[in-house]
Amino acid sequence: MRDPLTILDPLELLSCELRGIYTSHGFIQYRMSKFEEYDLYSRHKDFLVSDGVLTFTDTDGRLMALKPDVTLSIVKNTKDPADAATVDKLFYSENVYRVSRQSGEFREIKQIGLECMGGVDRLCVCEVLLLAAESLAATGVRCALEISHTGFVNAVSSMIAKATDGAGTDGFLGEVRLAIRTKNRSLAEKLAAAGGLTGREKELLFALTSPSVPFWDLSRLVAGNSAAEEGLRELGEALDVLSSLVPGVSAGFDPSVSDSSGYYNGIVFRGFAEGVADRVLSGGQYDALMKKMGRSGKAVGFAVYLDGLERVLPGSGDTGGGTTLLLYGRDDDAAAVLAKAEELSARGDVLISASVPANRGFCRTVRFGEEEKND
Repeated sequence: MRDPLTILDPLELLSCELRGIYTSHGFIQYRMSKFEEYDLYSRHKDFLVSDGVLTFTDTDGRLMALKPDVTLSIVKNTKDPADAATVDKLFYSENVYRVSRQSGEFREIKQIGLECMGGVDRLCVCEVLLLAAESLAATGVRCALEISHTGFVNAVSSMIAKATDGAGTDGFLGEVRLAIRTKNRSLAEKLAAAGGLTGREKELLFALTSPSVPFWDLSRLVAGNSAAEEGLRELGEALDVLSSLVPGVSAGFDPSVSDSSGYYNGIVFRGFAEGVADRVLSGGQYDALMKKMGRSGKAVGFAVYLDGLERVLPGSGDTGGGTTLLLYGRDDDAAAVLAKAEELSARGDVLISASVPANRGFCRTVRFGEEEKND
């Protein structure tokens, strides 16, 4: 019997490797239905990657949806651990149905990821970040993990807005957050001038809207702001973990990685792979979502979007270069041709065909009844 791994395509192999990574850390697979009541998603639309949801009316009259998200389903269908200090560690491999960022059309998208729920602490968050980085490393392509901290960015934005003439307004605070989220230096300069910013608040705003944020200099600029200092400490710990344990993936602080839904708190992150325009991984801490859905614990997790990786994985696009082509004629004996194919299969894959297929390459071509030759 052939090794099952030899017949999997690169995307399937990656999925198997990721499952292996997660189970090696004690995560248990969680399986779920393809459907949820639409009300779950309508009440938490801001949490979804895209607004589009495919719906249908069930036989009992309920409006149902093909699930566009996995995290919401897991939070809804699991319970808090009996011990508040316990963390439920779950991983999933599911298809979701939503509008693709690339095509703008509804697609069935393969997604794999994990969730930690319950007594989540800083070590648990660091473990999830480590697994996110290992997931990127498993792709075999150059990847980067961008990390931010919602509490830190919110604290710093408020700090900047409060230093403006007239103590700032909600509108000004929103503009500060926008400048940071978009790394818009021009907007930052306009805000500094309009708000009369000087000193460290001005320096801080410019630092966070720079192409490369001077992370290790930020502690000086936020000294005395406890929320900002705590967020910065957590960021530093996370970056230390990633730099020492996953050297193959570049990781850095990027304040533009932010959350506008209000569901996330603490560490947030996203992963990118060379050759893919959009993110291939995203995650973070979402305690606020847990609270809104009646859960008492904390939570952190991430998802890997396998559809975005399909074209760049090593071996993707293979058109059969390791396959033997066995050509047969109309009058050839079927049993004899199939027996020859069995003989050739001892050396690898065999395609039986009456003609040479277009757009495929073969390691060798064998015409039944003739000597073998290499292409």
